Amino acid sequence: MRSLRKKKIKCPFLLMLILTCLLFGAWTLSQKLAIVQTGSESETMVPPVSESETIVPPVSSNSSISDNTPAVTEPITEPAPEPAPAPEPAPVYAFQPVSEDYFNDVLFIGDSRTQGLYEYGDLNQATFYVEKGLNVWNVLDKEIIPQENTRKKASIRTELSKHTFGKIYLMIGINELGRGTADTYIAQYRTVLQTLHELQPQALIIIESILHVSSKKDAEQTYINNAAIDERNLLLATLADNSTYFYLDENPVFDGSDNSLVSDYSYDGVHLKASYIKKLWKPFLLEHGLVEVG
Repeated sequence: MRSLRKKKIKCPFLLMLILTCLLFGAWTLSQKLAIVQTGSESETMVPPVSESETIVPPVSSNSSISDNTPAVTEPITEPAPEPAPAPEPAPVYAFQPVSEDYFNDVLFIGDSRTQGLYEYGDLNQATFYVEKGLNVWNVLDKEIIPQENTRKKASIRTELSKHTFGKIYLMIGINELGRGTADTYIAQYRTVLQTLHELQPQALIIIESILHVSSKKDAEQTYINNAAIDERNLLLATLADNSTYFYLDENPVFDGSDNSLVSDYSYDGVHLKASYIKKLWKPFLLEHGLVEVG
């Protein structure tokens, strides 16, 4: 009887334990179902992404792109440069007849031959810087020009820094025939021209030919002869660029058929007589003024 009572006492406890487990399991299952149900209502199902698709997250207006793709900008078009203005055409000059006022801005530079033009040529409008014995080596610096109110003289270099001329006529060469060679003469002559241009950049410079001597003087076979004169005249002509420097051959007006100075025109075979300076030289210069023609 005692053992049967014990069994009766243990059965209700076991039954309660089983019921408790069943109730706990049912409660747990209901919680899981509630979680699943709640999640399905609050979440949005995203379809799976295929291998061929790429999802690009949206970019807000205030966000920056951090990839390396260069920004596309409009090309900058610079304005085409304006064409350079056409250069002014260089003036063209020619020897043509002129009136005597042409000599208002003319300077003659020379030795005793040009000194004769100063004394007998009746060219009072022109300026003369002349001296007997003047040559290509001393022409710029020899003091030959009298100064007012004094016994002093100034050089051509000094005077050209004070005054302005439109045309400069240069004749030097007869005194150099016995000195140096034609090449050394022409080299120094070129230096003189360059200096004149530097001192008077606005001036046209006329290179005058060396006048021939008479056939009688030429026959003396001294260093003063027409062959030497012709050699140097040919070189003088090469110095002309017809822009700043111009060559004027004056021998045709004084030469005879033998290409020598006509004897009657000279008293010593070298220098012109006063009457022929006024009768021939002045008219020649008036007929061969250097003027702009285009």
